[in-house]
Amino acid sequence: MNKVVFIVGPTAVGKTQLALDLAHDVGGEIVCADSVQVYRHLDIISGKDLPPDYKLHAGHYISNSSAPIHLLDVVDPTTSFTVFDFQTLATKAIDSILNNNKLPIVVGGTGLYVKALTDGLEINVKPDLEDRKSVV
Repeated sequence: MNKVVFIVGPTAVGKTQLALDLAHDVGGEIVCADSVQVYRHLDIISGKDLPPDYKLHAGHYISNSSAPIHLLDVVDPTTSFTVFDFQTLATKAIDSILNNNKLPIVVGGTGLYVKALTDGLEINVKPDLEDRKSVV
């Protein structure tokens, strides 16, 4: 039976460190479920608190001493990224982790992202940019 651990909660309560410790203890890999941390170049405002030895490689952060972290710095801030995009990428990451006989540890504070994984939301609606202009 495949299992996935979720560590969720508000900003700055220690979710990432708990996930890193757990991943080290049980042989897991981390999947980030944060709607701001998916964006590159927003390190300060997103609260990315990676240890200094983490380096981006092949779409995820790796370290010689800690577990890989998936779905950080996925897109540029000018790129649209939806919950459907997250669900698609996170599901692929989780499947890959499970296929490598590791424990996926989903970490974050974006409830809709977590809900997309736990409840299987089927959302893929294109935005109506003209309608948005009329509201602004």
